[in-house]
Amino acid sequence: MNWRSILKVEPTTLFIRGKRVCYLDIGPEKGRPIFYFHGTPSSRIEVQLFINHAKTLNVRVIACDRPGYGTSDFNTNWTFLEWANVIKEIADHLDINKFGILGYSGGGAAALACSIQFSERITFLGLLCAFAPVGTYQASSQLNRVDRFFANIARKFPSTLKVAFLPISVLFKRFPNLMIEILKLCVSVSDREMLDNENFARVLIDSQQEAFSNGTTGAAREALLQYTDWGFNLSDVNNTVDMWFGTHDVFVDCLMSKHIMSNLKQVSTYTLNGKGHFHLDVFEEILKIFVNKHDRNG
Repeated sequence: MNWRSILKVEPTTLFIRGKRVCYLDIGPEKGRPIFYFHGTPSSRIEVQLFINHAKTLNVRVIACDRPGYGTSDFNTNWTFLEWANVIKEIADHLDINKFGILGYSGGGAAALACSIQFSERITFLGLLCAFAPVGTYQASSQLNRVDRFFANIARKFPSTLKVAFLPISVLFKRFPNLMIEILKLCVSVSDREMLDNENFARVLIDSQQEAFSNGTTGAAREALLQYTDWGFNLSDVNNTVDMWFGTHDVFVDCLMSKHIMSNLKQVSTYTLNGKGHFHLDVFEEILKIFVNKHDRNG
């Protein structure tokens, strides 16, 4: 698929417990299925980053907008564990029994929650630059200034989170190129190179614009979940986790990644030396490992 072609693909809509849940289902119906969990904030459009690799490897990708993002209805009371049950219902609807899960950045928490709810159906559980449960351990020193700002608001003034996300929303919607330049000032050399990549920058902008298409309530609710207690412990995750992290990631510090690794029962780690938070090429490696594990465990 050509870059930005994902924008032309209409999402499928399901009504689950009275709420509209929208997702993209891309790839061969008989392909190896994997659910992709976008970052925070973001949307299903993010899947454009690796959809061509998926097509080459005969992988079927299901990418959902979490509540309040893109075309999915906002749900005031959703949690990571409840979202895992929504994923299970979508898989049942699609008649998919076993499947992989890949969570990127802020999507890691929801991905791990799936292991709590239905570990027996998961053939691969991958995390890429995944955020740690900062609400349940001392991580203030590992947070960048932006995340520290949102974490403090989530803990002290949670009702104002919706307003706090307005500047990001406005910049991405009205001044996207300026927002990219602002990001370049905050990230590593590796990430600046990614932001200079026209295709990557366009997917990032498209994903964020879609994420905020219905306002900032989705981002605000998920930020509250991210920065407070997740509702489960990392030690309760039952599947082996394949985990990738960049040594120059300013959004997910290495110490945060090490906290996740040290608290999971079973984990295989892949260090991305000199890399940051933004990626393109690593998705091919991740999908190849998924294919291998799914073929063995599916």
